[in-house]
Amino acid sequence: MSEGEGQPRDNAGVWFPPPLIYVLGLLAAWLLKRFVAPFSVNGSTVAPVVRISYSALFLVLGLVLLVWAIGWFRKSGTATFPLHTTTRIVEHGPYQFTRNPMYLAMAFIYLGLGTLVSWGWSIVLLPIVLFVVYFYVIRREERYLSRKFGRAYLEYKERVRRWI
Repeated sequence: MSEGEGQPRDNAGVWFPPPLIYVLGLLAAWLLKRFVAPFSVNGSTVAPVVRISYSALFLVLGLVLLVWAIGWFRKSGTATFPLHTTTRIVEHGPYQFTRNPMYLAMAFIYLGLGTLVSWGWSIVLLPIVLFVVYFYVIRREERYLSRKFGRAYLEYKERVRRWI
């Protein structure tokens, strides 16, 4: 019998890196813009300065939140990738406001890049991207954390919202 055989895995079972879900959404937005039809949120071409301003705002917000969240994971000594073992529940920094600050940060980064790639299509596809992140990643992580940490995680879930 090999090591770990017959024992439950000690991770969330998320094999596909979550950031790639957002990248695939952006790729789909770009492909739709390029091969189907350009699509703008307000029905007209957005001035470049406005588009770049929105992009910069979302990118900066997302990057700051992502660095803050990863920093707290590292400071707590637990893994950032859901394929690895989680050693503790992180409840400080951005985790006191949202249980998923990294996925929220990636959504902001997605919107920032989406304003440059295809503002309209990226907004249309964002709910689909978040749906995939929720069903493929977050639900698995929540089941894993509930199994692993029991009441402590359930109490954390009661105190802190999933997104914002």
